[in-house]
Order: sequence, then C-alpha cells, then structure tokens
Amino acid sequence: MAERRTIGQILMGLGRITEDDCAKALEYQRDNGGYFGEALVGCGFLTAEELEWGLASQFDLPSFRLVRRTGCSCLISTFWSSSCPV
Repeated sequence: MAERRTIGQILMGLGRITEDDCAKALEYQRDNGGYFGEALVGCGFLTAEELEWGLASQFDLPSFRLVRRTGCSCLISTFWSSSCPV
C-alpha cells in the first residue's frame, strides 16, 4: 500500500503553496497550536474551501462545493425527489 501524502505535500505538488509557505505555517502552528491546515488558512495561504478540497484529496474522498441558490422554495424536496420545477 502506498504511503499517504501529507496535506503539505499534496498542496505543494499542485503548486498551491511553496516550501517557504510551509515553513511559515509550521512556525504559526508552533506559536498558536492547531492543525497544519488551519495554520495555512491562518497565514492566508489558503481559503477554508481550498483546505477542505486538499483534505478530501488526501484521503481519497469526493469533494464538492455547495452553492446556495435564492428563489428556489423546493430545495429540500429536490433532495428527496425530482419534483423540483426549477
């Protein structure tokens, strides 16, 4: 079985963060505690959405973005059936 890559390795491999970003995030994490991904967001290197996508990728989970639509009163019924007219 292949060894799981860290979130830092995944994001660096995609060119989303640099080694320098990682070093700064590790320093932030040492000073403030928490998880490495939270430190990346805290430093402003990633958005929370980008972190969520990276974590899903790390664990081979599907990732999707929820979009809020205004004006559709049948959102819940759409989830349960296909009767939404929109």
